[in-house]
Amino acid sequence: MLGLFLIIAGIVISSGSVSKTQTTTGGVIFIGPVPIVFGSGPGYPFLVIVGVLITFLIIASLLVTVILSRRNEHRNDDSIV
Repeated sequence: MLGLFLIIAGIVISSGSVSKTQTTTGGVIFIGPVPIVFGSGPGYPFLVIVGVLITFLIIASLLVTVILSRRNEHRNDDSIV
């Protein structure tokens, strides 16, 4: 659900940055947790910042998920023995 929301938010942000006289193009491709950012135009720095923030959010959520799953594994192991 979060992934779908982020895709829609990216489309809305990129479509809102286009003006009548200047065109901004850009994108972010994620290969694992590593972003590849590309673009041109006056709104490009904004797209880079958004891409970096999304990358940090993805890495943080991955770390939280791993930490919580390891805690639950240790609790379940103690109760079985």
